[in-house]
Amino acid sequence: MRLKTALLAVVVAVVAFCGLLLLRTVAYSARSSQGATSPALATVGPVDSTPVRRLSEAIQIATVTQFNVPANIPQFLKFHLFLQRSFPLVHARLRREVVDSGSLIFTWRGTDTSLAPVLLMGHMDVVPVEPGTERDWTHPAFSGAIADGSVWGRGSLDDKISVMGLLEATESLLKAGYQPKRTVMYSFGHTEEGGGSSARIVAELFKSRGIAPWFVMDEGGAVGDGLVPGVAGRVALVGVAEKGYLTLRLTAKADGGHSSMPPRETAVSIVGDAVRKVQGAPLPSRISGATRAMFETIGPGLPFGMRIVFANLWLFEPVVTRLLAGERTGNAMVRTTTAVTMISGGIKDNVVPTTASAIVNFRLMPGDSVAWVIARVKDIVGDTRVTVEPVEGQGREASNVSPADSPGFGIIAASIRESFGAKIVAPYLVVGGTDARNFEIVSQNVYRFAPIVAKPGTTELIHATNEHVGVDNYLAAVRFFGRLIGASTR
Repeated sequence: MRLKTALLAVVVAVVAFCGLLLLRTVAYSARSSQGATSPALATVGPVDSTPVRRLSEAIQIATVTQFNVPANIPQFLKFHLFLQRSFPLVHARLRREVVDSGSLIFTWRGTDTSLAPVLLMGHMDVVPVEPGTERDWTHPAFSGAIADGSVWGRGSLDDKISVMGLLEATESLLKAGYQPKRTVMYSFGHTEEGGGSSARIVAELFKSRGIAPWFVMDEGGAVGDGLVPGVAGRVALVGVAEKGYLTLRLTAKADGGHSSMPPRETAVSIVGDAVRKVQGAPLPSRISGATRAMFETIGPGLPFGMRIVFANLWLFEPVVTRLLAGERTGNAMVRTTTAVTMISGGIKDNVVPTTASAIVNFRLMPGDSVAWVIARVKDIVGDTRVTVEPVEGQGREASNVSPADSPGFGIIAASIRESFGAKIVAPYLVVGGTDARNFEIVSQNVYRFAPIVAKPGTTELIHATNEHVGVDNYLAAVRFFGRLIGASTR
């Protein structure tokens, strides 16, 4: 009798537990911000091929920036003149400022100056072409070729699509006689690919002037087309945070000498062992912040079996985290990543070196500080013969996490839905870096989205050979910016 009672209790508990999972799944609702939808502005957006031609011309100006190399200011001044010719109304009616020799700020004054302005961003600089790959391009990197339904070249995706798209939309609004109620500001940097020093200067300038944007939008997310398994339709991601950045140098010192009489361990083998330890001890993984918000928003659109999992992360989180950590993209979303990128030591094959070093790059999750990562790596190495030090200028904390329920996020989301037909617009964690992080000192609402429709393989073109954007995608991007400006400034 006792056995039957115990078994009955177990059955009841299991049924109740399964019922709880199902109830939570049925009641599962997306954490999304619909925002105020705005009707399409008939007068906004391209009506001919002129915007495409202008994007092509913009790409032909090689505004290249890279780390530890001074910006080629004459090229940026050439680009500035091109913008003046291309967008006469923008330059006649908006206030224009040049900052740090190459960056631009435009201010479109609204009728109600008591309202905080909107800040829309992009960067004019592009990465160089990797030497030796020039012939691998279908069309030369700075040709701006219009072919096969696309515009080809550096900046077509990163990030002249934003700079030119914003200016095209603004020029169209000006032609239509539109007058914003809320002030719109534009910040176009020239050093993003070299570390973003100009954006820091602009952000400090805003702070000194007491400018606190209602919301900020820079590059970052995109519209995924067929990229989310189980979701039919487009899913757009808007970055609400970005990972931090830290580069550490591991240096080992040991006795040198001739290789014919080597010591038991050399500086090279000591640093190699340290690298093995660091690589073999990944930093802790977790689903939190922007990553959790993304899953909570996308989850309701998944098939029922997957929806059960994401509706009950309180139970399945360890399994989901383990699965995500098993592949590159998922791993970057759930932990501070570790990448050994450089190693050096020795001058000749028969000389035992006294010093060897390795460079390890970390992308920090929000919540993992630079100091914590350094201390953790020292503990992992556990060898007094190896020093662990940050490379000068190569450390920054992860950004704050901006709210996904703010009016600004809602307006961005609504504009994305209208322009690209996205079924879901979700917050997410940007694993790279953008200029936007610098503007946290003046706004709590900092978002990251570039109007790119990304199909399988699209994101791999950024910074790579054969970067290009579809003509239809670019025209939709211009319309998106027009809707965004209209919805946020009425």
